[in-house]
Amino acid sequence: MTLQQKIPLKTWFPKLGTSQKLGAKSGFNPEASCLIERPQHYIHGKILSLEAHSGGGLVFGFDQSIAQLPLQASFSLDRMKMDMSMNVFDSWTQEKTQSQIASVLKKDFSLKVGLDLGVIHIGPQIYRKTGLAEVTGQVIKKAVEQTGQALNNLTSQQWKSRVVINSDNYVGILGGDELGIKVGDQFIIENENHSWLGEPCGTDSVLIASIATTVKPWIVEVDRIGTGLSRAKVLNENENESIRIGASVKIHKLYVEPVPTK
Repeated sequence: MTLQQKIPLKTWFPKLGTSQKLGAKSGFNPEASCLIERPQHYIHGKILSLEAHSGGGLVFGFDQSIAQLPLQASFSLDRMKMDMSMNVFDSWTQEKTQSQIASVLKKDFSLKVGLDLGVIHIGPQIYRKTGLAEVTGQVIKKAVEQTGQALNNLTSQQWKSRVVINSDNYVGILGGDELGIKVGDQFIIENENHSWLGEPCGTDSVLIASIATTVKPWIVEVDRIGTGLSRAKVLNENENESIRIGASVKIHKLYVEPVPTK
């Protein structure tokens, strides 16, 4: 189901032109379209190690003619440990903002592994008893939780969104009830110029800086909320400049429930 199907755009924006429909490339500022589509962070996870620990004995057998080479060995494995790294990169500057390492130890299995002339022999029981998928799922969950907590603790992170629709003194803001946006929240909107290393909005380009160009920022107040999109009314119109698609959206004043009087 697309965003257009979830939200009645024609009801929210009666004068919305066909070229301004959400997702229409022709309606985007050429240097801001990727800022709408690109996520705030890129996350890259990598399994660093998978270790099987032996709690039992290790038995070697030798051939009399080649005593220096082991012919067979039996490992009794009863623990498995997986380490995973998760790195977070800013999707515009490609700078690393966070790096976490998570470890998971699984103890509830028993496995025999054979070694013959340097070749490891494992049977189908390794896939039934080690719970490899379970270990992988646990370490991914742990790494994501640690990374999320670390990002939430970054004091330098400022919430920011983008304008995706501008029609008849109303704007559509990327983000809705899934972000906790409420009716009555007020935001500051500014047009920006972007400095790119490479082609503007290119796949491998790096955003060096964004500079606000609006002399008097717009203040908007949310009056409709959907999933992935909110509508806000412009409170201070500007006859000399219009809000561009891709304009920056920052928090101005969040709605506070009034305290009931006795």
